[in-house]
Amino acid sequence: MSGSEFRVWDEDSEKMIYGVGIDPSGIPYSIPDDAEDYTQFNYYLNGIKMQFTGLKDRNGKKIYEGDIIDFTYWWFDGNVAESHLIGEVVYLPEFMSFGLRGVKNADWIRHIGGDDGSTDTAPFATWTFDEADFEVIGNIYENPTLLDGK
Repeated sequence: MSGSEFRVWDEDSEKMIYGVGIDPSGIPYSIPDDAEDYTQFNYYLNGIKMQFTGLKDRNGKKIYEGDIIDFTYWWFDGNVAESHLIGEVVYLPEFMSFGLRGVKNADWIRHIGGDDGSTDTAPFATWTFDEADFEVIGNIYENPTLLDGK
């Protein structure tokens, strides 16, 4: 994953760490500000790594896996309508795409999952989303109850 940007949720300190590298074995690390040389790393063995999606929200904030976003979805069913929904940003390997999961809205679930509502997950690669309609409002580690909303 050369050239990718990551952050990590450090379970030991319960803090989000930005500007993280990933070593060849997949372990997240950072170099402390007070390091005297490049061999002084902080490793996050109990860390959960999250990749930057390459997208920014309407305020210019970078969107990472694990972020909770409030987004506007535009419905075009003869009338133009908008819904303000909340979902978690996830990576979907089956689509090789980031996407949204956990949206608590029956119309949305029927729209993306068919009549049976078989999924609440929408890959960015399949659906049309506009960064201007996204706003990062938290993440699943520091603000897990945000997904209980809409």
